[in-house]
Amino acid sequence: MYSVYPPLLGEKNIRIKQAGLLRSERLCGKGAFGPIFKARRRVRLPCLTVVYAPNGLSYRRMGISIGKNYGNANAVERNRVKRLVRELFRRNKDIFPVGCDVVFIPHVGFLNIEINTYCRMFEDLFKDISSTHRKTDDKDKNEI
Repeated sequence: MYSVYPPLLGEKNIRIKQAGLLRSERLCGKGAFGPIFKARRRVRLPCLTVVYAPNGLSYRRMGISIGKNYGNANAVERNRVKRLVRELFRRNKDIFPVGCDVVFIPHVGFLNIEINTYCRMFEDLFKDISSTHRKTDDKDKNEI
């Protein structure tokens, strides 16, 4: 995960850690995805469905669910979609609420839409979701 950049004048090679997803930020295995799908909180965007649920942790996690019948059943295309979704999450972590699990389900045509368009959609979507969670949390606190 380290890359070596060319040295500046008078410097030696410097190793700089690349920004990536931590293992704790990834959802792996059926056991991790089950509770999120059971929560039934889904939002349909053009060529992408987002499923989310609170996780009770102090960090956010993401997962990708993409079937083998995606597109032309081409592994290269599926892996490209997964890389783009991971990069979208990694670069925009601040958009997603802390303490929330998010599963992305890309549909055919995902690659036809620019990633910046998805960033704007996520900002609007998760701004609404965060405010909704705050309102329900406030109601729960008042009831106690």
